Amino acid sequence: MTKTFKRTCDTCHQSHSRGLTLIDEKGRVHQGCTVTMCACEPESASLLRFGFWPLSPKSPVIAVSTQLLDWLHYLTLEAQVSVQNFVDTLMSKEGLFFSQNLTELRRLMRGESVSEYRVFKTTISQFPDQLESSIQCPACPKKNGELFVSLDANFGLVHKQNSGHSCEAPQLAPAVFLSQADVDAFVNGYDDTSKKGHGECSSFQAGDIIRSKNKTAKLTYTGVFAAACRHEIPVKMFNLCHGERLAYAVHMLNYLLDYCAGKELNLHVLYDISCVLQRHLQKRNNTRVLEAIQFAIPVFHSYGHKEDCQVCLNPRRLKGFGLVDGEQLERLWSYLRLFAKTTKEMTPSHRLDMLAMAVGLYSHKKQLGMDKYLVDKLNRAVLVFQSSGEKVDALLEEFHLDDTQKREMLDLWKKEERQMLAEKKTVRHLLDKHDIKETYVRKLRTYYFLREQMTDLNSLGDVEQEKLSEQVSGLNEDLCAMEVRLKISQRWQPGHIEYQTALLNQEEAKKLEMLHKIRLLAVERDFLVGVRSKYSEGQSVANRVTVALRRVSSALTKKVAVFNSLGFSSTEGDLPATISLVDAKDTSSDLFLNFEEKLYNVSTVRPLVSQVANSTRRRALEAADLHKRAAEEQLLIKQDMLHLAQTMHEQHAELEQQLRVNCTTQFERGRKSLVILKLAHLEHRIQHMSERYSAVGVPIPFISQVVYSFFPCSNFDESDDNDDNDEDTYFLDDTNDI
Repeated sequence: MTKTFKRTCDTCHQSHSRGLTLIDEKGRVHQGCTVTMCACEPESASLLRFGFWPLSPKSPVIAVSTQLLDWLHYLTLEAQVSVQNFVDTLMSKEGLFFSQNLTELRRLMRGESVSEYRVFKTTISQFPDQLESSIQCPACPKKNGELFVSLDANFGLVHKQNSGHSCEAPQLAPAVFLSQADVDAFVNGYDDTSKKGHGECSSFQAGDIIRSKNKTAKLTYTGVFAAACRHEIPVKMFNLCHGERLAYAVHMLNYLLDYCAGKELNLHVLYDISCVLQRHLQKRNNTRVLEAIQFAIPVFHSYGHKEDCQVCLNPRRLKGFGLVDGEQLERLWSYLRLFAKTTKEMTPSHRLDMLAMAVGLYSHKKQLGMDKYLVDKLNRAVLVFQSSGEKVDALLEEFHLDDTQKREMLDLWKKEERQMLAEKKTVRHLLDKHDIKETYVRKLRTYYFLREQMTDLNSLGDVEQEKLSEQVSGLNEDLCAMEVRLKISQRWQPGHIEYQTALLNQEEAKKLEMLHKIRLLAVERDFLVGVRSKYSEGQSVANRVTVALRRVSSALTKKVAVFNSLGFSSTEGDLPATISLVDAKDTSSDLFLNFEEKLYNVSTVRPLVSQVANSTRRRALEAADLHKRAAEEQLLIKQDMLHLAQTMHEQHAELEQQLRVNCTTQFERGRKSLVILKLAHLEHRIQHMSERYSAVGVPIPFISQVVYSFFPCSNFDESDDNDDNDEDTYFLDDTNDI
């Protein structure tokens, strides 16, 4: 590397020379380098012209090659390389093992000036937009449309308390992160406690202030909470100070509602524990959120929930959700999680800026391929629409029905499915609905049982005798009161006909209730068996489903054992004394079909077409719903394609307007050069987008008006360097002023 750098200025004709220490692109330190700089601009600007980044803004003494910093910047974002590993790599490659300046190089590369270069590089890459506007999804509707947002938390992106303190606020973080002060104030003042858990999905630790794991002993932040659109572009994020409490989700929902205010956007939210969140909002009577948002559970997470959640909150079963799976943030976490080993040791401001840069790069790459992404999604939706329709026809082929009859039968099955789920939520405990006569018989039976025990008082101690006498006396008082209400002049004896009839009704009610519970477990087991068959052995989803299947199978076995232990068969013979586990597992067996009228108080017998295996009915319903969602997805994607084209058209018009401004200073010429490069790239993208859209039959009317308005050549990398009079390329001469 040369040790002399000189710049000649034709404006002021004034210059001065200084001796500096320069670090080249290979990490080698060069001391005593002479740099001649112009007096009409800051020394830092002159160094940047020579390709060096000063390590101090005024009177710099050391400067680092921008090529070296570029390698560090992009290796950090793309490969999550730490400064330590980067310097070690330089040692291995360049043979700097015995360099006395190695420790100093590590210190310099961790300094504030290098962090400033990262910010500078990110700002230039997003020019002329700010980071906040550049990461906004171009395919989502800005108004009058359907907005889909996924919520999730990541507890891998922690921050240690002993990682130091920041002297300055983060520069890029506000574009991505919500104000942490506002988040903490809301969470600390919000009551999201739950005394009785969360009903059927109470096994989830997320969302409960008591059961969420507080891992704050040595951590400033326990993780990150985020929202992302259906195109996998993050919307906003903020730090977590506790476990995944419901207060964090509610705060993000409030932000989303404020964003959608006045824009006529229908908000759809997918969250791992939407069932828990909905019940929490209902208990708090939060009508603002409940009326404005439609909730769902991500597709793959839904299999960890109970059956009613899998049906009622699965986006594949909900109208208007298309084929959105709700797992967008899982793909973002797979990228950001790789930064955990470095960000946990950074100062708070540097950590937030690093995560903001990573999110900016992630979003930028998603946007660059958005047109191809949408076309691929549209082609997939068409294939799903065709295959699901064929599957429905194949499953219903044996019934020989026309399209209208198929729809009616599917509607009937769906109604019965909802009825069964409603029965499961509010199980009719038959034994809890006794009339006074059945209660009288139950107490009378206990009374006679205790009277028999009193015949052998010699075998009991004094305390037990006294306790038994008190129980018999209390029961006798209750029975006397009931006999007055029932107008029973003489107490029923064990052989009394009315006593025996009421006793049989109670035993039959116990059997019916137990059979009801067995059927519900059999249906859930049947559902889980079907889900497990969709995944390969060893997959995390398959493992979770297997655990749930074992739990349900064990519960089913125990219920069958309890049923058989009752040892009772009705006088009419329509209730068996015992049942086999094989019959209990088969939801289409005669065991359930014969007693369905008694179990569910159905007044009429089901049509024959409805008496099919539960697994077949469920597959048909899933295929029919998938067919509808695929049709919705095609409409949603075409709207997204229109939004993307419109956004790019607006960006083109804005850049074109900036390009027509006259430039009088070097800064303005440099800015104009960046606008030229941005516009060239944008028109190149617009051309490819137009070709892809046309291939799938989605014409965008205004695209042809903007393509190559300034750059008519088909390849921007090929130009006639000898043609100095080419008006279409004359702007590129100013790129040296960047």
